[in-house]
Amino acid sequence: MSWKTTDTKEKLLDAARAEFSRYGYADASLRRIAATVGIAAPSVYNHFSSKAEMFSALVDPVIHKVLETFHATDEQKQNALNQHETDRAFEKDNTMHPILNFVFENLEDVKLLLFCSQGTKYENILDKAAKMESDATWRMMEEAGYPPMSEQDKETLFLLMRHQYQTYAEAIRLDFSKERTAAYWKAIRDFYDAGWHKFLNS
Repeated sequence: MSWKTTDTKEKLLDAARAEFSRYGYADASLRRIAATVGIAAPSVYNHFSSKAEMFSALVDPVIHKVLETFHATDEQKQNALNQHETDRAFEKDNTMHPILNFVFENLEDVKLLLFCSQGTKYENILDKAAKMESDATWRMMEEAGYPPMSEQDKETLFLLMRHQYQTYAEAIRLDFSKERTAAYWKAIRDFYDAGWHKFLNS
């Protein structure tokens, strides 16, 4: 791939980021993106097969980094659950600061993923993330010897997890500063930690 091709691709991604941010994925226009870069609309397909591929190129790195951060704590969580130390299992200090830093280093693309993805496979990404974590949590707990959860408790775990994720996302939606987001996330974490202790030990 020549430097010129690479340069055009990067310009298209920059234009796409602005387009998706302004209009959302569903109403974004490849024609407007191409015009911003100064190429004909069909030329976009020399670089991306579709609008969906262009959106994925922007948000996939966000997903991969967040998953990498959470997976790094899975072993720690499992070890704590094996010792029935649920408070330690759900401590967020080891993930909050890396994720906070990453979010503010990639804020525009994080916002695309959270708030502009309607019509893509990333739609309702917070619900999907909460489902993944809640499923992993009850499986870890059962492997650690906790009593099996009822289907109602599993559903409750997911709903609580989803609400917590959505609450964290509010700071991004409201354009809080990094410092205010850090304080807000700590308050939410402290609030939910008490609830998780009650729910998981009841």
